[in-house]
Amino acid sequence: MKGLLIACALMLAAFGGVAQAQDGGDGKFGCPDSKFLGSAFFNNVCWSCIFPIRVMGINLGPADGASNYGESGVGNMLPDIFGSGNSRRIPNGTAAPICLCPGRSGYPAIGITWGYWEPSHLTEVVRKPYCAPLFGTTLLKDSAKGMPGGQDVTAGQTAMKMIRWGGPNKASDATSENLGQTFYHYHWLKSPYGYVSDWIQSALCSSGSGGDMDYLWLSEIDPVWTKERLANLTHPESKLFANPVAQLACMADAVTSTVSKPSELLFWCAGSWGAIYPHMGYLGYEASAPRETSLLATRVWAQMHRRGLAKKRYGNGSVCAARFYFTLPKQGYRLQTFYPLRETKNNHWIGASPFRWGEWRNVPYTGEDYIYLSSSYAECCFTLW
Repeated sequence: MKGLLIACALMLAAFGGVAQAQDGGDGKFGCPDSKFLGSAFFNNVCWSCIFPIRVMGINLGPADGASNYGESGVGNMLPDIFGSGNSRRIPNGTAAPICLCPGRSGYPAIGITWGYWEPSHLTEVVRKPYCAPLFGTTLLKDSAKGMPGGQDVTAGQTAMKMIRWGGPNKASDATSENLGQTFYHYHWLKSPYGYVSDWIQSALCSSGSGGDMDYLWLSEIDPVWTKERLANLTHPESKLFANPVAQLACMADAVTSTVSKPSELLFWCAGSWGAIYPHMGYLGYEASAPRETSLLATRVWAQMHRRGLAKKRYGNGSVCAARFYFTLPKQGYRLQTFYPLRETKNNHWIGASPFRWGEWRNVPYTGEDYIYLSSSYAECCFTLW
């Protein structure tokens, strides 16, 4: 009996130490480190997911583009019974083999089209405001001295007290509507992995996307992400699609997203993950963390398209230059989990059932902040002059 009590005491002490380290002493969870600046930069990425490369309508590269759901479960318990291959990894409506675009000289030139999956963006989906698990730190650390009691308090800490915290089925420290629902903040970044492909595209094609790694948007400075009324005001179509009747159609999208490709017609659905509208950080239900955070990462893309900050990069209308597309072209994106449990053998379509790619990619308490690497399908026109 005495030994059992000692063992229990040691377990409680260890748990308390872990909790204190995670909380940072302020009663809140800390900001985890994904090791992005270390080994995770290479080890947490699905490098084969850039395939297939499509040249003049011909698919080049590994037969499946990536491993055939190699991490779908222990011993591949969920095999790809519906078949695989390049055709299932390529969006519908890609560009014709021959293109006519302004060449390097500025005059129209005939060329050939080529397309590929570019790992273009990273999305942090986090509970703590300004937490950046990509770098293992918080984004606001300006020192503000002379506070009452002689303590040094950072400007970031002061700002975070005014911003809603989040987590699974929890949205605390705020007094607005939606209190108690699942809520996460997000940070949308340009990915460094797309730098090489950007350089190649700029060198070979008549247009290039370009850009270095940078934070492009933060939900902490976006009131639309926390206010449903503002979301409905800025995106009035939400009233048409964020209702039970419209969501009935999403059952069909859940099936097609899992066994084949997401439906472009049902642009308001994110397959088995839920509803894309409204474009905000709240969910009115409780689900698994991979499902919830994947849906919110999808809402980020939908919101950026709606605002004109993201463009469609494939198809005959986009082969010369990316064009505005104000609904989400779901077949133009594939996601992979970068953190907390990496997804390196394959990536997945928007809305695909997490039971096929990562319902288990969750570490309670310490691994409830997520990073998703988004690959966008890009096509361009390779001209000779």
